Amino acid sequence: MKTSPEWTRKPGPYGKGTCGAKHIHVSGHRVIHCGHPTALWPYYIVTPAGETVLAPNGRGFKYLADAKAEAERLATN
Repeated sequence: MKTSPEWTRKPGPYGKGTCGAKHIHVSGHRVIHCGHPTALWPYYIVTPAGETVLAPNGRGFKYLADAKAEAERLATN
């Protein structure tokens, strides 16, 4: 996935990998990896108000791109 200028990536506490990484949108929405290296649905969104947003299946998002797309949709609504 190509990083757009609207997003900033902060590495997680485990180095340069994806575990625990945070992707911060200019709107303040954050997409966070849960930190578990074998998680099936590792990404969730935290809104600027501090609310956690999960995927429609009630779990995290499977793909970073899907979580980012939902965060961008939430930012425009």
